[in-house]
Amino acid sequence: GMSPPPAAAATAAASLCVRGRRRGRVKLSNMGSDVRVRTHTFWIGATMPTWVLRCAESYVKTGHDVWLWLYAQERSGEMHMLQAMKSRHSRLRTCDASQIIPYDVAQRMYYHGMGPDGRWQGWAPFSDWFRCEILARYGGWWGDADGG
Repeated sequence: GMSPPPAAAATAAASLCVRGRRRGRVKLSNMGSDVRVRTHTFWIGATMPTWVLRCAESYVKTGHDVWLWLYAQERSGEMHMLQAMKSRHSRLRTCDASQIIPYDVAQRMYYHGMGPDGRWQGWAPFSDWFRCEILARYGGWWGDADGG
């Protein structure tokens, strides 16, 4: 038979998480055992609002191991906040996004929008590609950086 599309498979996998949390683990009803929940998230762009870090922190507080993917070239202004947050939360890991897709390639992927007014411009197409690369290589769950 045919495999379900990735979105359907992700929805089905997420729906399996029906039993309670216990110290960063969830019980998956079809497996009968506890497993670590690794959640990947990503931020790209010249500025990173403080609410992005609060969203990552909310994942940590609900028991997820969070891998926050960043380009160091862009984050010099936020390093003190990142270090402080990592010292408070051992489950937070910052990861070098250039290990997945080099920064110069990422910079060429910014979508400049459609039409004369540049509608729908941004990083969404690149972020979609990055998300697929991360999940294919490392597995786990994805949480948008602005959706904690």
